[in-house]
Amino acid sequence: MNFISEDKKTINLPVPLGATLYRIITACNDACMLQAEKFNSVFPSKEGGRCSVDMPCHTKLHSALPFVFALGDLDWVLKKWQITCFETESGAKEAGENLIEAHKQQLLALGLNVE
Repeated sequence: MNFISEDKKTINLPVPLGATLYRIITACNDACMLQAEKFNSVFPSKEGGRCSVDMPCHTKLHSALPFVFALGDLDWVLKKWQITCFETESGAKEAGENLIEAHKQQLLALGLNVE
């Protein structure tokens, strides 16, 4: 989605500042510890670490965390809109479940076990 005008002077927000939004929060299945040898061969260590919410080992939906959209959130919200940031709790939970399933399928395809 493109929220910025062609002249780069106007940002069209998907919702107003002050709106309550929902962020998908996932949890790791600890594959890096429980399946260390296989995990390390598929996801080698890298500078700055490799642990991230974007890693496919995040196969547990923790919550759809509500927050109030403030100006300081602008960059993150626009980058993650409809990916991990949603206008409704139900939309966040549904997307979270889809994300978790995609992560599980990715791990299985790589030969890692999934709980």
